[in-house]
Amino acid sequence: MMFNLAIGSVVGHEITHGFDEDRRHIDKDGKTYTSWSNETINMFDKRSQCVIEQYNNYTVIQVNRQVSHFFINLLK
Repeated sequence: MMFNLAIGSVVGHEITHGFDEDRRHIDKDGKTYTSWSNETINMFDKRSQCVIEQYNNYTVIQVNRQVSHFFINLLK
């Protein structure tokens, strides 16, 4: 169970890099460009915060800890 949770978190995390703050400035050839309007950037930031808040509220019931805190403590 824990392995599935861990690998799912890692895969999900890596997939989102294609859409994150840093990668939005890079095209398919690795060149830097800006194609987003200020309105798009603001909407991206707002939706990103929503996802962050959602995932920070998941609890691993076996240890009764929130996911974000659980994985931080695993690394210590």
